Amino acid sequence: MSRNRFCAFIAGPLLIALIAASHPVAHAQTFSILYNFGTNSGDPAAPQSPGIVAQGRDGNLYSTAEYGAEGCGAIFEITPAGTLTDLHDFDRTDGCDSYSGLTLGTDGNFYGTASAGGAFANGDIFQVAPGGGFTAIHMFGKRGPGAGPRTAPVQGLDGNFYGTTFGTSMISKSQEETEVS
Repeated sequence: MSRNRFCAFIAGPLLIALIAASHPVAHAQTFSILYNFGTNSGDPAAPQSPGIVAQGRDGNLYSTAEYGAEGCGAIFEITPAGTLTDLHDFDRTDGCDSYSGLTLGTDGNFYGTASAGGAFANGDIFQVAPGGGFTAIHMFGKRGPGAGPRTAPVQGLDGNFYGTTFGTSMISKSQEETEVS
C-alpha cells in the first residue's frame, strides 16, 4: 500500500473519531404539558398547528387560539409554570379566526394576524403588548391588497413587518354602496 493511500485510510476514520469526540453529548429532553386548553370555562381553545408560539422577554409563552370567550379567537400567555392568562378575546370588530400565532418584535410587543373580521370582514394585523394592550394596526379593506392573512408577520432587518395573505378583497359594487350609505 502506498504512503498516500495509507494516510487517507487512517485519516478518514481518525477525522470521524475526532468529530464524534468533540461533539457534545445530547441530553435527554423532558416533555411536560403546561396547560390543557378548554379545561376551564372561557379558556382560549384550539390553538392551530401553524401558529407560532413566541417566547417573550419575560420568559412567558405567547400565541393565539381559534376560539376565545367571544367565540372568535383569543390571544393568550402561558407561564413556564403553566398559568394561562387570556390577554384578548376577538369580537369580530377587531378580527376573528387568528390562526397565526405571534411574532416577537424588536420593540418587545407581539404581532399577529386574524384571517377574518375587522372593519371589512377581511382580517387584520394586530399588535399586543406583553401586558395585554391590543391594537389593530391594519384592517384589510374592501378592495386589495390582500385579505385573510393566516400567518404571523415576520420582522425584517429593516424593522418592517412582512407577510402573506390567503386571498384578495372582493366586494361587489352593491355591497360597497350599502356600506357607504
